[in-house]
Amino acid sequence: EEYRALADACLDDPHVSADTARRQLLELWGGDAAPLGVDYRQAPGSANAAGEQVRAGYEFGGRRVEVLGDRLEEFRAAAVDGLLMRGNLAVAEPHAAARDVARMGLAEIAEVFLGKVGVDTRGLVRSAVIAKALQVRGLISHSTSDFANLLEDVATKSLLVGFNEAPATHRAWTRRGQLPDFKTGKRVALSDFSDLEIVYENGEYKYGSFGDTGQSVALATYGKLFSISRQALINDDVDAFTQVPAGMSRAALRTEEDLVYAVLTGNPTMSDGTALFHADHGNFVPNASGAAPTVATLDAGFTAMATQTGPKGAILNIVPRFWIGPHALRATARTLVVSMTDPAGATVNVANPFQGELEVIADGRLDANDSAAWFLAADPNVHDTVEVVTLNGVVAPYLEIQNGWTTDGAAYKVRHDVGAAALDYRGSVSYT
Repeated sequence: EEYRALADACLDDPHVSADTARRQLLELWGGDAAPLGVDYRQAPGSANAAGEQVRAGYEFGGRRVEVLGDRLEEFRAAAVDGLLMRGNLAVAEPHAAARDVARMGLAEIAEVFLGKVGVDTRGLVRSAVIAKALQVRGLISHSTSDFANLLEDVATKSLLVGFNEAPATHRAWTRRGQLPDFKTGKRVALSDFSDLEIVYENGEYKYGSFGDTGQSVALATYGKLFSISRQALINDDVDAFTQVPAGMSRAALRTEEDLVYAVLTGNPTMSDGTALFHADHGNFVPNASGAAPTVATLDAGFTAMATQTGPKGAILNIVPRFWIGPHALRATARTLVVSMTDPAGATVNVANPFQGELEVIADGRLDANDSAAWFLAADPNVHDTVEVVTLNGVVAPYLEIQNGWTTDGAAYKVRHDVGAAALDYRGSVSYT
């Protein structure tokens, strides 16, 4: 009767919009909704000591979880943050009610969403509540259930946290770029721009141009599927959709690093037909000449980079910023760049001209390739070295639901579109 009266009132009032009618319906609907939580200590519908009917509920920000209309989104936000916190993942600014919702189990959270779509869950066991929550389409999303979307949000945020917080040695010395599609793109080295020319009084400015030695760079797709089993959801295993996605994002980051360090160790051929590190490029020091990290070998590398010239012969004066090498040489390199005196000096108080000049970066991939080889690289924001490209600038891996949900669990797909390429040989030196 109340619903009919509301419908008639909305139809009679020409000023009532569809959104207003929807909100009023939700408010009325919410007042008649099924219990919002399941009190497993006492069966819903039974009478308590005072003879009052049991309607189990949970505290949400100091009040019962009576989420109506747009407040459903509030509960969803609190639930996402609460589950991340339960999974021991950092949440920068958690929802004010996240800690309250975090005390709820997955079955209780599922029941909140079912209650909002009018599904009576009284008498249902945990497994049945979760199965129904995954099947029933919700108010927030009409394509999947609100509970399914909640798990997707948690998994996505876990993926991003894992990707952004995982250590990655390549981030400091490479630069980020993007491509609009999977076609091979071209990158022109910064040093290829023509030199400025004098402009005499009343003279004309001439257009500069880039050289034609652009390097190729392309994307590839890397991905993996993972599933959250029905048993994991019933067992309230939060790690299934917090730690697993975080682990997969770290795997995506490892793939990215593999691509970057493969550029150094693979020594690819540049657009001029010569290998990235080659004597003809003036950036190669063979190990046979005694290339261990010393003041002398650093001096050779600094000189080689400083005297690099552009396509038209301009001196570039490139200054190395990073020492990149295997862990086997990390201690030697760090000692060399922090010491006030030359560690290998034959006499006392021989000054070390490279103190504080370099940031030391060590990576195990270089140990696996050649534990005696190392590199110098310039600041990637000043001179071209290696670029990491992603599709349309989307840096982190992407997570999506794989075609639908079933009562046995959920399936996700993690995808990372990424590529890496050397842009110019002048900004790095190899000691191999």
